[in-house]
Amino acid sequence: MMTTLAAMSGSEAAVFLLVAVGAIVVGLVISFWRKDAPAAAARSLAVRLGGSYEDGGVFGEPQVNLTLGERPAWIEYFRGDLNTFQAPWTRVVVGVRDVSPGSLHIVPEGFGESFLKLLGAQDLSVGDQEFDSRYVVRATPPSLVSQVFRPEQRHQVIASTQRLRKRKDPTIDLGSNTLIVQVREYVDNERDLMELVKTAEEFLTYVLVASPPTGIEFVEVQVAAGGLCLVCGTALREAPVRCETCKTPHHAECWKYMGRCSTYACKGRRTVA
Repeated sequence: MMTTLAAMSGSEAAVFLLVAVGAIVVGLVISFWRKDAPAAAARSLAVRLGGSYEDGGVFGEPQVNLTLGERPAWIEYFRGDLNTFQAPWTRVVVGVRDVSPGSLHIVPEGFGESFLKLLGAQDLSVGDQEFDSRYVVRATPPSLVSQVFRPEQRHQVIASTQRLRKRKDPTIDLGSNTLIVQVREYVDNERDLMELVKTAEEFLTYVLVASPPTGIEFVEVQVAAGGLCLVCGTALREAPVRCETCKTPHHAECWKYMGRCSTYACKGRRTVA
């Protein structure tokens, strides 16, 4: 660039620098504009729900901290990364450490099938033919599906899931530490954010009041030298990836699926071997 400038006349160099500075300014304006709408929606929602708002700074993302069902919860954003081909997402996260009944994953048929198949998972039936044809459901233990989707509340659970059907790739993931309701888009309005919050709040009641199975259930017991993945609840048989911040191991596929560490309150987004 220095060589190019040196070869230019004074007026040409001035024009070149002006254009370059203008491009930088436009880029910053677009960046602030992209952040302003989600920030305004997040700030308004925090006030509405009696939570607190955190500004992510110039290059960070806003976050809302709140309480759902007497459990700590927060709203996170990620605008995507073209360099790593990561899609944007918005998610509501609820802490369920010490109260989670297992793991549960509900994903749209096309979006989630490949992910669950990577884990060797089977698509479990919830007892509703139309819902079963449109969603992939996995749970550990499998009996958790029949508890959450039990007949007396099945239509409510289905309605809560389908509330997000117009959003891009909506997923509901319960792990040992968190319940996450997520869409693969950058939500920038309060109404759609509230839909995510409402779905998370409702699913919190479904999973926490799931009755224990009656009688004795015999299952295969496996010893996993590497422990269990916090995302899918299955054994870490192959070399896992670890969170750079807290060193918690994950399946590589699960880390890619979640986009960050699944450990409660850890916000790590990078891994180490």
